[in-house]
Amino acid sequence: NDGELRFTPYEPVREYAGARLTAAQAAHWRAAHRAWMQRWAAELPVTPPLAQARAEMDNLCAALSTAVHDGVPEQAVLLLLQVRRLLEDVELPTVGLAHAQAAVQQCADTTLQSRGRSLLGPLLLQAGRPADGEAQALAGLESLPANQPALRARALHSLARVRWRSRREATETLPLLDEAQQLAEASADVEVQAGVMALRAFVSNVHARDHVRA
Repeated sequence: NDGELRFTPYEPVREYAGARLTAAQAAHWRAAHRAWMQRWAAELPVTPPLAQARAEMDNLCAALSTAVHDGVPEQAVLLLLQVRRLLEDVELPTVGLAHAQAAVQQCADTTLQSRGRSLLGPLLLQAGRPADGEAQALAGLESLPANQPALRARALHSLARVRWRSRREATETLPLLDEAQQLAEASADVEVQAGVMALRAFVSNVHARDHVRA
């Protein structure tokens, strides 16, 4: 329909179908929907097709919402972590971002909550809320257990991204990148290594005007 990949039923049809479900049936289908979204996210290629990502954005927001509603915010945070690459190119809608924040806030697993805060940092910056983004990224870093060097590398990279893109202060950014790169190399996390080098190149290009090094 008009080039869209998903059919959206008319609202009266949705309301009628919803009215026919018992509370138990509705909870079952919400859980089934979240499970489907997790499988979909797990099967995404390294570079997700953006049209497909945009087509499923309503589904993603719905899954985040029902996870919070059904008292399983950890499922929402895990789903967000699965689609973190996708969200760098396709902005999470305002309603989805609100559900994401609620899920992270309610998450009882402290390590998972820390990872969620680090993920929220760049998303909030992207949404035009740099102060909130930095607060979340910093909280994500500071709340990580000391025995998680690989996760610390990701948290450092997240905080560096937010600080650089909001203030363009190399003196605040480079020490974070130095530690993140060391930890990422030690844990053989090539995704973080690539992100650190890309951001370091940006800093070299903009701050030091060293185009060759960049």
